[in-house]
Amino acid sequence: KTIPVGITYASFAGLCIVATSIVGIYKFNQVPDLFTIIGLILIISGVLIVNLRVKQDKFMANLSGYIFLFLAIILGITSNGFLKSTNGFTIIGPTIFCIISIVACIFCLSKAMNIIPVGFTYATYGGLTITAVTLFGVFKYQQIPNLYGIIGISLIIVGVILLNTLGKTS
Repeated sequence: KTIPVGITYASFAGLCIVATSIVGIYKFNQVPDLFTIIGLILIISGVLIVNLRVKQDKFMANLSGYIFLFLAIILGITSNGFLKSTNGFTIIGPTIFCIISIVACIFCLSKAMNIIPVGFTYATYGGLTITAVTLFGVFKYQQIPNLYGIIGISLIIVGVILLNTLGKTS
């Protein structure tokens, strides 16, 4: 079974854009703005979605699982990204925001796990949340990872893509 040219090209182009952006951040100290970070997250999400291999009869059932997973990832990024602004849970506004968003995140994650296998769900959630929060730290706090950090994040992204495109459960 061959992979359609459009899917191959979209995956290759998306991953090249992400890799080039990471090189720009590390090598040339080009700190991306919020829209660039959101764009990179959307590109990574797009590559994952383009590569989903689900049968048509399972599509709608699986789609709701992936919608909950996507919401969990966004809520996890939001909660973890703003955690530093709570100042150790001493500032009440950000603290309440973080608590509500992480509870909503866990709720969505549990709904996704009812449809998608637990290992796939948690690995995808963890990998994409780690990657996005790292990018958030680069943007908001100018915390640029070193070469090993960038290699690690790249391996996480590759792992999530492999898991969701080639991984199988019995």
